[in-house]
Amino acid sequence: MLPHWTSVVSSAGMKTALLLVGLSLLGLACKTKEDATPEQFVSILMNVKYQSDKLPARGTKPVTQHATRGGTGDTLPTATSRTADEEDTDRQSRKLANIDKVDCTKLPDNVGECDGDNFYFCDDKQLWVTDCKAEAKFGGALDGSCYEGEKLIDCLGCGQATDGTHVCCDFSQTICCGDDGACWSPK
Repeated sequence: MLPHWTSVVSSAGMKTALLLVGLSLLGLACKTKEDATPEQFVSILMNVKYQSDKLPARGTKPVTQHATRGGTGDTLPTATSRTADEEDTDRQSRKLANIDKVDCTKLPDNVGECDGDNFYFCDDKQLWVTDCKAEAKFGGALDGSCYEGEKLIDCLGCGQATDGTHVCCDFSQTICCGDDGACWSPK
């Protein structure tokens, strides 16, 4: 049988070890975004699924903006590019893009540009690309593309609306655009 003092030492040693681990974790949690290197940025990626039945028709909803399928102007992000919502850049289908002309460490997060069906954007200080057409088809839409509007930069999945027209909507259905470029909020 071991003497009583060995259980005291091992208990004290265990408390010290737990305290050190706790302080280490606290130090990591207190690290600011500015202190982090690009490898330490981690977005929680979302699996994009589009509504499988008919998309919402415009009906009498007012046009909120106009957008162009495939984009206009620049095809790679710059400091003056439109800014996407965080959920629109945290997509599972995104892939690292290797283009020397873009330095996302010097650009704001979530700035992006359309280049046809591709959506190029900066997130977590790296350049990413999403093939909007492939993502839309994989996510349940008939078709898809990158859309760029006055306040919009995003991949939209396309299909038939409840009134039989062809429309394209974002996966969360906060905006839809018709073939004429008129966009509205279905909600």
